[in-house]
Amino acid sequence: MLAFGLANCSDLVDLDNETTQYIVVKKGDQLRPVAKVVYKVFINRQEIVYWVEFPGQGRSELYKLRKCIIFDRSNWEGEPDFLSWLLPEKVKFHDGKFQDANSVSWWTWYYETEPGPGYFSKLLRVGIGFGIAMTVIIIIAVIIALIQEKLSKKKKIELIEKDLAKDITKFTRTQREEFKKSGNIK
Repeated sequence: MLAFGLANCSDLVDLDNETTQYIVVKKGDQLRPVAKVVYKVFINRQEIVYWVEFPGQGRSELYKLRKCIIFDRSNWEGEPDFLSWLLPEKVKFHDGKFQDANSVSWWTWYYETEPGPGYFSKLLRVGIGFGIAMTVIIIIAVIIALIQEKLSKKKKIELIEKDLAKDITKFTRTQREEFKKSGNIK
């Protein structure tokens, strides 16, 4: 009975059934963010619900796509019942990509649109820039530490060699003197 319940509720439990479409408008060479549309796909029910988020605003109410055809999470299509000016007549998601000229990737939405879609994109830009700068600083510090360690080892070796050379010189003088005293060396 538990298995039957889980099988029928799997769409509700599964968090992997959301897909976001990032929609932009092209004005010359510039991309402007218009809206994010989040689709939630329910394969067992053959149903797709969606909501819209405009930059700087909250999310809309839930809407449903009509005449849905769902093969799997990466291949589906349906007709929107709201925002027909924003969405095409038929929303198509094939092989994990939206089939709409105004759809862009997450990266493009947050990094290549002007103005950015909100505070999050600015924060993300600053955060990634800071992360890259810190990574470079850490790499440089590690390289300097390794070089210093190598130079320190080299100095230690040179000091040991000098001490050894002094000891050898001292030993040979002492040994010669002992041999002279013993009468073996003239």
